[in-house]
Amino acid sequence: MKRYLVCILSLCLAFMSGCTTVAISHGPLKEPAAKHEEKVGIYDTLSSRPLRRTGRVTTGIFGIVKWGSIRTELDIDRKLMAGVREALDQAGYDSTSIKSKDCYSGPIIKCKADKFWFNVNLWAFPVIWSSGRLQLTVSLSSSATGEIIWQKSFEEASSVITDTNDKPISVAFTAVLNRLVDAFSSEEFHEAVLKAASMQDTGSAYDYMGKVYYTNVNMWYKTCNKISVINNHCGTMLPVGTKVSVFNIDRDAMVFNKEENPDDVNFTIVKSRKYVDIEDSALFDRYFSRANPLDSEQFSKFTDEEKNNIKEGKIIVGMSREAVIEAYGYPPTDRTPNLADDTWQYRVGRASVKVIFKDNKVIELIGMKKAIESLGEHK
Repeated sequence: MKRYLVCILSLCLAFMSGCTTVAISHGPLKEPAAKHEEKVGIYDTLSSRPLRRTGRVTTGIFGIVKWGSIRTELDIDRKLMAGVREALDQAGYDSTSIKSKDCYSGPIIKCKADKFWFNVNLWAFPVIWSSGRLQLTVSLSSSATGEIIWQKSFEEASSVITDTNDKPISVAFTAVLNRLVDAFSSEEFHEAVLKAASMQDTGSAYDYMGKVYYTNVNMWYKTCNKISVINNHCGTMLPVGTKVSVFNIDRDAMVFNKEENPDDVNFTIVKSRKYVDIEDSALFDRYFSRANPLDSEQFSKFTDEEKNNIKEGKIIVGMSREAVIEAYGYPPTDRTPNLADDTWQYRVGRASVKVIFKDNKVIELIGMKKAIESLGEHK
């Protein structure tokens, strides 16, 4: 009883300060149904990081009076990914921790936190009621193509009476990791690993350099002719079908110039795993191809209106997904992780624009008019 009262007092003093920091931990992991031995890479940080201020401390009946806030440790994303890696190891896989800019060949696991919040209510003090919810989306892709082979979301909630504010996080995190152990030990995931490992890379950076290509999509650039993978639609447009020569590729950028006037200017596509989390070869294929896309069979199938909008860099209702990609480029993966989704998000200046699809056609553009007006020009 004495120990319990000391814990309660310490907890309350922390809450009265207006903010308390919670640690990320988990309990023991279950034994897998089966074990596998293949090599799998796993990023050491989340592709989307949850907010540090992740919940609140309340008092009063029904928790209507806010008393303070809950913050997580600074390295929350690494702690969460370390847990996911433990679940992978538990299933027998030979895991390798990789950083966002590391070169790695083979199956790669990425993870993002879709939901992460935990609340503490003191209205029945000294009984403390804590609750929360954690949802992680885990995907397996090929380093050669960037294609997502396997992807699932795992969500768990917790509601406990406790003397420590870390308990609900631990309960939910442990439950999610045990579900991951089941998923990683499944034959479905094992087959996805084998498929990702069998995919061959289309070539190293040196295979691309010094060759003539065509731009696959419209691109926008401003200062110093830099093109961000964020794909922000402001500045000057470099049209789809432009003949270019790629002469430098490294872990941070792809540099090219116009084939018709190579001494004019250089263009630099600036990479960022934070906003576009795909492998380099897949990123290259999004921007460039050996054949002119304007001469392709796909382009010939577009309506005249779609062709005109592509050349002008515009999206309108009725356009197909393929036409939208050529006109506006690919949406960044931080807001559109899956191109099969019916909602894509683009950046236009400082605004966010949502493109809504149904049956492969644009049915609504949310925020486009306001975004274009804020730029003071038509796209």
